[in-house]
Amino acid sequence: MSARVRATSGAAAVPSPGQCGIVAVSLATTVSGILRRAVRAFVRRHASPLSLLLIDLDHFKKVNDTYGHPIGDAVLKAAAGKIMESLRTEDVAARYGGEEFGVLARGTAAEGARVLGQRLRTRIGLA
Repeated sequence: MSARVRATSGAAAVPSPGQCGIVAVSLATTVSGILRRAVRAFVRRHASPLSLLLIDLDHFKKVNDTYGHPIGDAVLKAAAGKIMESLRTEDVAARYGGEEFGVLARGTAAEGARVLGQRLRTRIGLA
């Protein structure tokens, strides 16, 4: 199981997937825009960077179809555990869709978000 991660940082202009070097998560433009505005508003208010990482587990439907939903649930729990183990106490993680997760990394600018995203990809891939 691998994960795709997109990092968005409010520290500067929001990078496109190609600019940040992390494979993008497919999201509806509306949802993506709302999240980006929220990140930018936080940065303006608190004068501190905030990064949003969006995580999508690759081929998750195939896991459910091949092994059943109980195994799929175990995969989701393992991925969530790896995400939580990788974060600081001030970071926030949440599941927001079937196999999608979001992470808000406070005080983390674009480069730190890229590093965190790669760390999460590696750890989730080993779950």
